Amino acid sequence: MDDFREQYNGYRFGLSTASGRISEPIYNPFAINYIFEELRFTDKWILSGSASMLAKKLSSSDDTYEDCLTTSMSELEEACKPDEMTPTSLMYYGGYSTIDKVDIVGKKILLFPLTK
Repeated sequence: MDDFREQYNGYRFGLSTASGRISEPIYNPFAINYIFEELRFTDKWILSGSASMLAKKLSSSDDTYEDCLTTSMSELEEACKPDEMTPTSLMYYGGYSTIDKVDIVGKKILLFPLTK
């Protein structure tokens, strides 16, 4: 399980307001199925979705990839329609990044890519 966690990181849904802790990671079922099918770690999780919308959003934005790894709760809550989302919120809600750390004082959320 340690190797699995190291390879896949897991998706975190948010911060528990009661405890102030980041949620436990949830793992992509497609990634788990590929591991059991081939009995080895693979990077086939991308087959479960397409990043074309994210690629278009990033290419039309002035943001760099590194810019997209820091955000705030308000930015993640602003838009609900994919065409209105920022590249950062699209990365998070599309499952291409997850919460790594939360800076409560600075009101910032640091995201972590789901693959290395």
